Order: sequence, then structure tokens, then C-alpha cells
Amino acid sequence: MWLRVWLTLSVIAAGAVLLWLGLVLALAVVLAAALALLPVWAWRLLTAKRRPAGPATIEGDYTISTPSVAETRDEAPDRKSTGDAERR
Repeated sequence: MWLRVWLTLSVIAAGAVLLWLGLVLALAVVLAAALALLPVWAWRLLTAKRRPAGPATIEGDYTISTPSVAETRDEAPDRKSTGDAERR
């Protein structure tokens, strides 16, 4: 009879220890997630007060060049656009 009592008490004690270990593990996971998200939260706090700037204007000249002969030769025949096929 005493064996059953001691086994029951040891199972209850082991269950309590496992419950606390699980609680500590869950707390560690929540703490690690909070520490990982801390830079994101700080960045949002710093940038939340700023208004977005207006549209940016980039001034300058640009040119659109036609592909060179080497680039045209490298292109696969089935990859030509439909615009090229319609012109033929």
C-alpha cells in the first residue's frame, strides 16, 4: 500500500516539475520573440511621427539603346516578343 502512495506522490511531483519546466520554456520562447521584434518596434516608433515626403523628381538625360548584335544572337527564337512576330 505504501508503494502505491509513494508512486502517486512521485507522479504528482514529476507532473508539477514538468508543468513548471513547460511554463519556463514557454516564457523563454515569448521573451526570445519579443527580443527579436524589439528592433522592429523601435523603428516603427521612430518613423511613425514622420510624414511621407512628396514625390521625388530625378532630373537628367537618359537614352534607350537598341540591343547589340551579340545580344540579339544570344536570344532564343521562341522567346521573341509577339510584337516582333506581328511585324514580319
